[in-house]
Amino acid sequence: MTLLADVQNAAGTGTSRRASRRVALLAAATAVAALMAVPLAFLLIEAAGVGSAELRSLIFRPLTWSLLWNTVPLSAVVTVACAVIGTAAAWCVALARALAIEPAVVLLDEPFASLDAHLRASVRADVQEIFRRAGTTAVLVTHDQDEALSVADRVAALRDGRIAQCAPPEDVYSRPADPRLASFIGDANLVEGVVGGSTVKTLFGCLPLDPAATIPGSASQVTVLIRPEQIDIVPNGNGLTAHVTSYRYHGHDAVLCVQPEDEAGGAGSQPVVVRVTGGPQRPAGPQYPAGTVVTLRARGPVFAWPAD
Repeated sequence: MTLLADVQNAAGTGTSRRASRRVALLAAATAVAALMAVPLAFLLIEAAGVGSAELRSLIFRPLTWSLLWNTVPLSAVVTVACAVIGTAAAWCVALARALAIEPAVVLLDEPFASLDAHLRASVRADVQEIFRRAGTTAVLVTHDQDEALSVADRVAALRDGRIAQCAPPEDVYSRPADPRLASFIGDANLVEGVVGGSTVKTLFGCLPLDPAATIPGSASQVTVLIRPEQIDIVPNGNGLTAHVTSYRYHGHDAVLCVQPEDEAGGAGSQPVVVRVTGGPQRPAGPQYPAGTVVTLRARGPVFAWPAD
């Protein structure tokens, strides 16, 4: 898709010139439609003035199926059934079409949704490299938080039709605009705390406060963000005693839900989510089955907001 817009000239004389604002749109549906019949030769590419060697170097070389494309001349038109090229190849045909007009901006609407899970990460990395090499700005719309955080240079989190925060992914995850956004982006433990200088006292003890946290001097009561990976399970000793209520194994890691205990041994504060390293389990079975008593220790710095 190419959009045309009237642009006022720099002199500000009130006259306007016709300027081409090239914007390409690539959606998941584009890849599905491309599966029906895929032209391997792009006459529109030649019409756009993009050299075939340059295009192949830019788009196809990073991809694992590049050999197929390098054997097909762009001057011929060939239709290949979807069973031959597969979803990933058809998706990249759509990408090639989008880049053929040399767009200033590419809009990607859930572009990887039609790919198998094992292809998604590799194709995503290839596409990211293609855009970087081409110097093309891409706006990606996705509901996949891992995708947004791993691909984007800046993440804009939408809430109720408005941008709640626009910042580098590290800041959106570690320094979200408010507790509600913190709970939306990944797993979050939101606990009560009391600020004392550069530290904050929580159920895990005193933790260093992130210097980026803006806490008015009059606000000592705060809501503290502790991500699951900031909590360690340590040998019995100094720490917060809790018992495991659930254990979910994901291969590369495992997520535990634990219930802190009060000094009398009963249920204490709200449940806490903890993330631990996964990998092979020795012996087989859950590393921390339900009912296991553990000792927790949190690591800072932690982010916080004034309590409501």
